[in-house]
Amino acid sequence: MNTSLRLFKGLVFFSFLLNFFAFLPSCTYEKRPPAMPSMACDTLMPTYANEVKPVIDMNCSYAGCHSAGASIGDFTHYSSMKSRLDGGQFETRVLFIKDMPPPYASGPKELSTDELNLLECWLQNGYPEQ
Repeated sequence: MNTSLRLFKGLVFFSFLLNFFAFLPSCTYEKRPPAMPSMACDTLMPTYANEVKPVIDMNCSYAGCHSAGASIGDFTHYSSMKSRLDGGQFETRVLFIKDMPPPYASGPKELSTDELNLLECWLQNGYPEQ
C-alpha cells in the first residue's frame, strides 16, 4: 500500500476518534441531587384533582397551549400529562428552568409563589391524582 494512502487513512481514523471522544461527554446527563423536602410539604398533600388541576387549567391548558389534543402536550387530563410527569419534563420546565408559562403565552406569564410551592409539594409527594 502506498505510504500517502496509509497516512491519509490514519488521519481519517484519528479524526474520527478525536471527534468521537470530543462529543462523547455531550451524550450524557448529570443527575441533579434530589430536592430537599420543605417543611410545608410535610403537611401539604395536594392532589391533581383537588388543588393542581385549577392551576394547570389557568396557566397551562388553555387554547393555543397545552389544550386538548395539543401537539406540545395535552394537560387537560391527568392521564394525558402523566408521561411528562414520569419523564421529568414537567418538573424541569416548571420548577427548575421556570420558563412555563412562557412570556409569549396568551394567558398568565408566570406562576405565583403559592402556585410554585403547591406544584413542588405535589411533585415531592409523587404527583398523586386523587
